[in-house]
This record gives sequence, C-alpha cells and structure tokens, in this order.
Amino acid sequence: GIRDRLRSRGLGMCIRDRRKSLRTIGNSYGLIIPKLYLEEMGVNPVLHDVDIEVKDKVLIVKKLEKEK
Repeated sequence: GIRDRLRSRGLGMCIRDRRKSLRTIGNSYGLIIPKLYLEEMGVNPVLHDVDIEVKDKVLIVKKLEKEK
C-alpha cells in the first residue's frame, strides 16, 4: 500500500497525517497533491481527469478517464 511505499522512500508518514496548506488562486483555493499520491491513485494529469466530492466533510478525489 501507500504507507509501505512512503516508508520505502524514507517518508514515514500516513496519508491522513499529511497536513497541506491551501493556496489562493484568484477567487478560489488550490491544493497541491504530491506526485506520489497521484501515482498511487494511478492518476496521470495528461491522461486523466479527477472527480472531486465532499462527503461528511471529507474531500474525496477519484480518477476519471479524460473525455475526448
């Protein structure tokens, strides 16, 4: 799993322990997702879009195929 991959790379952290800051982008906010997490999800920004939803105050990001 991702925890094992993080440990093998010398990053002894759990995903939910990872604190991220939001960045101001115009009238919105952005969240930088580390490449390692995207790799674990199988997300390639060139090939895939993502679906974002909020459930019980939790942000959920899911991989989608890009529409042609």
